[in-house]
Amino acid sequence: LNGFDTSIFVRGGTTQSFYLYTPNKIMYLKPTNLASGELAYNDGNVQLFAGVGVTEVKFSSTSSNILSPRVFRGSIRYDAGSCGNGICDKSETSSTCPSDCTFTEQALQMSPDGGSGAIGAMFSVKALNNLEIYSFDFYSARNGNDQVQVYTRPGPYASFEFDESAWT
Repeated sequence: LNGFDTSIFVRGGTTQSFYLYTPNKIMYLKPTNLASGELAYNDGNVQLFAGVGVTEVKFSSTSSNILSPRVFRGSIRYDAGSCGNGICDKSETSSTCPSDCTFTEQALQMSPDGGSGAIGAMFSVKALNNLEIYSFDFYSARNGNDQVQVYTRPGPYASFEFDESAWT
């Protein structure tokens, strides 16, 4: 994906969930040693947890459309940093308080090997430090460009797989 119109700030110690949806397949891994919600990757700034694949209509109320567990394949591009205390505070980011925050570009890269896919992938990340997530790269079943919708919500995705109103 190209960069988001607006980066998503995730305060250190909090969880943010994402739902990537495309009419074509987003590839993921089918782990045999993880359950949904268990830690799959950790780079010291961000942790990625096993999520679910969505096989049919987005936010369908049919549980048979949810495949679990699944691990997102690709990378999460983010700026990681810290904010001193030259003021600003609350939900300061490098955009809202550049004089107090220093961020550096990073990426959590997941394995490109193996996997299958579906039209959607839901997963949660936990920021270990303040992050601004600005893009995803992912493996697709199709070569070339594709339209992708990105939904997000604070906290875990679990229990909100079918509730479109819980996502922005």
